[in-house]
Amino acid sequence: MTIIPVAVEFDCMAVEFDCMAVEFDCMAVEFDCMAVEFDCMAVEFDCMAVEFDCMAVEFDCMA
Repeated sequence: MTIIPVAVEFDCMAVEFDCMAVEFDCMAVEFDCMAVEFDCMAVEFDCMAVEFDCMAVEFDCMA
């Protein structure tokens, strides 16, 4: 067992840890995006509810 392969192994491990760190960052961004999406969906549902109310008022006016 020479020293070189061990050094290479440590380099590989270091690269792996860097990659994992990047992956975690990406996951964090993904979760943030999902949270924003849920907020947007909630706003959309609110808007839809308002639209239905407006439609109901329109039908009353037409009747």
